[in-house]
Amino acid sequence: MNVLVAGGDARTLEVIAKLAEKGISVYAAGFEKVNFESTDIQHTKITDTAASHYDAILLPVRGTDGSGNVTRIWNFSVHIVNHF
Repeated sequence: MNVLVAGGDARTLEVIAKLAEKGISVYAAGFEKVNFESTDIQHTKITDTAASHYDAILLPVRGTDGSGNVTRIWNFSVHIVNHF
């Protein structure tokens, strides 16, 4: 499985590490200053590869409240569930 992770903060680094632990090939865009130890994690630029190369694309999450609800500006609801 190939996953593009585009930008984010320290929380995203944890997601990248967990994906790599599962043997998923992670392509990290926007993390040029981070040295990843896993060979399953590669630096990339969003424009380097067609979106069809990836099985999933993860974008930064604005934030969650204490119950795991994503802060939103649109009229729909999202709840984060931990599947790791």
